[in-house]
Amino acid sequence: MNETLGGIYNPQAIPENEFLGRYSVRLELTDKLLRMILASGAEDDPEHTIVQGQRGQGKSSLLRRIQIALRDNQETCDWLIPLLFREELYGVTSLCRLWEEAATLLCGRPGFEGLPDAIESVWETPHYEKDCYLMLDRALADQGVRLVLLIDNIGDLFGKLKRPEQQRLREILHTTKRIQIVGASTAMLEQHYDHGAPFYQFFREINLPGLSGEEALTLLRHLGTPEQQARMEEVISQTPERIETLRRLTAGVPRTLVLLFEILLDRDGNAFRDLELLLDRVTPLYKHRMDDLPTQQQAIVDAVALGWDALSTGEIARATRLPSKQVAAQLKQLERSNVIHREPTSTKNNLYRLAERFFNIWYLMRHGRPGDRRRALWLVRFLEIWCSPDDLRERAFGHLAMLADALLAPEHAWFMTEALRGAGLDLDTEDRLVKATREYLPEDLRGHLGPSIAELVEERESDLPSDFRPLFDRERMAAMDRPELIEYVTNASKLLDEIVSTMTAIVTPMLGHLERGDLDAESAHLEMLEDLVAPERYDIYPGIVEFRKWMVRRTADIRNSILELNSMLRKFSIRDTVLALAMLRVWGQEFTEAFEMLESRLASLDLDAEASVITLLLTLLLAAEQTAYVRRLFEDEAFAAYRFKDRFKPHYFALLAELGESRADDFKRMGPELAQTVEEIRANVVQWRKSMDRPPDQPVKVPRLEKTGNDKQPSL
Repeated sequence: MNETLGGIYNPQAIPENEFLGRYSVRLELTDKLLRMILASGAEDDPEHTIVQGQRGQGKSSLLRRIQIALRDNQETCDWLIPLLFREELYGVTSLCRLWEEAATLLCGRPGFEGLPDAIESVWETPHYEKDCYLMLDRALADQGVRLVLLIDNIGDLFGKLKRPEQQRLREILHTTKRIQIVGASTAMLEQHYDHGAPFYQFFREINLPGLSGEEALTLLRHLGTPEQQARMEEVISQTPERIETLRRLTAGVPRTLVLLFEILLDRDGNAFRDLELLLDRVTPLYKHRMDDLPTQQQAIVDAVALGWDALSTGEIARATRLPSKQVAAQLKQLERSNVIHREPTSTKNNLYRLAERFFNIWYLMRHGRPGDRRRALWLVRFLEIWCSPDDLRERAFGHLAMLADALLAPEHAWFMTEALRGAGLDLDTEDRLVKATREYLPEDLRGHLGPSIAELVEERESDLPSDFRPLFDRERMAAMDRPELIEYVTNASKLLDEIVSTMTAIVTPMLGHLERGDLDAESAHLEMLEDLVAPERYDIYPGIVEFRKWMVRRTADIRNSILELNSMLRKFSIRDTVLALAMLRVWGQEFTEAFEMLESRLASLDLDAEASVITLLLTLLLAAEQTAYVRRLFEDEAFAAYRFKDRFKPHYFALLAELGESRADDFKRMGPELAQTVEEIRANVVQWRKSMDRPPDQPVKVPRLEKTGNDKQPSL
């Protein structure tokens, strides 16, 4: 671990020069707030503002930056005084204590030196709070200044004030020109929306969202020492997908990204390890948050966290075995404390999820059942591969080194190996990785790891009859570079699958022509095959050349299927021939046949190994507007055992988006970290749909996809 960054949880503790050097995002919002504060002159009525955002969004840093900017503003510093209060005002339990705190902060300025002592001298008077305020107001008037009270966690402060004190504070703020409040709160102020509350519609509210991808990079570039910044530039240029993966999972919360900074500087890291280390660092914060909740609220948070997607009140009640009315009441409390986020729907049945997404991930990883933890890892894997550049081989060697040093938990080793090989590695590296992982795993997990491509090649050749060996040209393979080698080996294996599968469906009935002596028909078929299939198409595979000679003697119209299937296999690296045929049926709008092929193959299909193919097939079905069937795959009980919804969650929400208003409420269950991914899938669906709508005489143009199923991304 690198040098620890200070002030992660307390920006006021950071030295000012270092703080200003780090402050690199939310600059537009900072300028906006400053303009709002300065818009009212010394004799104008000021506007009061509250910045709302979940923990770690940068509210404290924003207030400190405002304080520094106002302090250093030469045009207003003679009449505008910013007071930055401590982040936690445990001792401020009443309105009079607020005025005392303000006087203490002011006493270092000329003209206010004796103010705290003067207030202290009247503390036993019957109207102490009013006396406090009058003394403060008189001092401000004598000096001709206005205070800008910068109060963090202002919602907690208001919660300590009794209702008469809240009414009194509103009256003061409504009538005085000497005090302006800019506050920050992790919770939405209930009073702002309560007609009967003192502060109803009183403050202007500004919400802080998570950082975008570009903002996250900007923040990380401004952290640490010059040496650390140089190393961070290496990370950004070489493995930017690691930052983007965890930014999406953390919802772009700046504090979490600052914690992530040091972890990202570990050169041998990966997204799984980054996530584990980051979860370790936030465990004290999140554990404290859970321990502070009452028993029923803990049970509700447990149910919502393990559900991952947003749940209704009824669903939470079933999971917790609590009455719905109790659940509804507790949800309101959790919403007020910003633990739970409420997602309104078109009905009275609102949906609820944890407000801080990374808190949910922490809970799944630390407290979820094995299936829940795997669900979070699937998401990491999907996002990492979706954003990955061509550094897979380097990652694989780092993974091999960690396997050799026995630094990984077995489940971690298995998932990372599957993620890397699913994204595409050269044959030698993949073979080494698979064999090393298989050796590393305990006996009960080894069966989950399929063979490498090199092992598959060896198996293929051993399965071929001796008449067709050798399958591969070893001299040709020795001269190939990595992409050519992968294409050569994978296409050969798939071509054999294609031929065998096609023969099963076509050759047997054709043999009937020969048995009946219908030689004219068979000769015509053979002549057509000779015209359409050029021998050089297979001559790079010795075994396939021999196999073709036998095929020509036995079949007549296998040619078209081979061409179509080989095109599909070559373009999308599909291993399973039946799935390829199903895709061709979808492309040709032969949907009934496509559905039958898919369902006949599902029971024996390794959905994880073929995740990239399944995602492409789902994309094609959506493009062909077969939403009813896709919905069956995700929601019908007949397909429940295959867990399509868990494995291919982004495509499920893409389906809901396609269904439109009828499923709008269910679409709102989607976590914000999936929004960008779902939009990318929908864009690919549109591209495919345009290609499918071609005129009959127009050649097929397969769209160029951006990181979808043909990139072999892992399943979710």
